[in-house]
Parts: sequence; C-alpha cells; structure tokens
Amino acid sequence: FSAHWCPPCRRFTPALAKLYTKLQAEGKHDLECVFVSLDNDESQFDEYLGEMPWLAVPYALNDERRDIAQKYKARGIPHLVVCDADGSIITEDGTEAVQLDEDGAKFPWRPPSFSDVWPSSFLKVNDAGEEVTVPSSEIKDKHIMLYFSAHWCPPCRRFTPALAKLYTKLQAEGKHDLECVFVSLDNDESQFDEYLGEMPWLAVPYALNDERRDIAQKYKARGIPHLVVCDADGSII
Repeated sequence: FSAHWCPPCRRFTPALAKLYTKLQAEGKHDLECVFVSLDNDESQFDEYLGEMPWLAVPYALNDERRDIAQKYKARGIPHLVVCDADGSIITEDGTEAVQLDEDGAKFPWRPPSFSDVWPSSFLKVNDAGEEVTVPSSEIKDKHIMLYFSAHWCPPCRRFTPALAKLYTKLQAEGKHDLECVFVSLDNDESQFDEYLGEMPWLAVPYALNDERRDIAQKYKARGIPHLVVCDADGSII
C-alpha cells in the first residue's frame, strides 16, 4: 500500500524493489508483490508503477483497492503486509521488516513464538540494591505484565510509579500468580540500570538486544509506555 504523493513511500519503494529483485534473482519465485495504490489520480499511479518491478491492482478498480486497503488495515502508508497464498496474514509489519532485514534473510518474517523470544533468565534489583538473576522457571505459570518503557521517556517516568504502586498492592494482597517484566527501550545500559533500580519487578537483561527487539515487535510496542498483559503462554489478555 503506497502512493506517489507520499514522501516516506517514495523513500521506501527503492528498498523494497532492491529486496524483491534480490529474492527473485535467488530463485525465490514462490512470492509476488502487488501494489495497491492510494494515489489521487491515475497519472500519479502510472508514473509510480513505472518505478516498480511487480504487479499492481488496476487503478480503475476503485472498489477493489478500497476493500483490500480496509481488509488489511492500511491506515498509514507505506504499509507492507505479507500473506500466505490464501490471503491469511503472516505479518502486518513488512515495512519495518524490510528496514531491519534488508537482505531478506528472515523472509517471510513469520512472527516468532513466545518461547522463541522468551529469555531463560531475568534481572531484578534485590533489597540490598544489587542486580540478581532470576530464572524464567520461577514465573513459568504466572500471568505476565510486559512493561515497555525507557528512562528517557517523560510519560514513562510518570507512569512507572503508578504501576509500581499497583504491583506492590497486588503482591501484598497475595496475588502471586502475576509478574511484571520490564522490556527496556533505553539508549544505553547505564540508563537501564538506573531505571531498573526504581522498579520492584523483573527485567529482560539489557545485553539481550535481539530478545528485547523481538519481544517489542511481537507485542507491537511502537509507542511507550506500553503495557501488555498476557497469560503464562504469552497469549495476550
């Protein structure tokens, strides 16, 4: 989903074309790209299509283009959705996937399972102010609050005390079937360490960059603070 008039689309299209051409050259002919235009007129569509090595829904099919955009939630562009042959969605985050995986090594970017991204251990600051390791087995049967946040984010700094107050209250009431896990979007480890010191719960270690990124992608943490409540298997409540 894209349009000639959209500057971010015009910047993204060459990157997608480069990846598409690479995958085709590697013999991956079990994929195709289809341009669904949100252009304002057919001349823009025609000019833009001339820059693309793939297929397009004809501009004259206004109803079809609108229905496809609605079905695949193309509320902002560029928007790249990867589907199986029956139209079922593999990922709605194709635009970000292209930017993070320019060579297409992980194509078609199937979202990882909860077990794929879940660390084997976490960090926690104990009563002595020391960071200690907590094995994931200690929380394997608990409901999980995934807290995406960062020290540099003012709304996060305002929200964290409220969440800490609630967490402490629930723990004091004996509700030990829940745990909160901080997933940091801090810019460096010193910020992470300082911020974790304000939290009574666990955290994904800062050094686990890939795991933090994958968890954020899986749970669509595009803005922070972002709190997701899950069952023990990682399914979203």
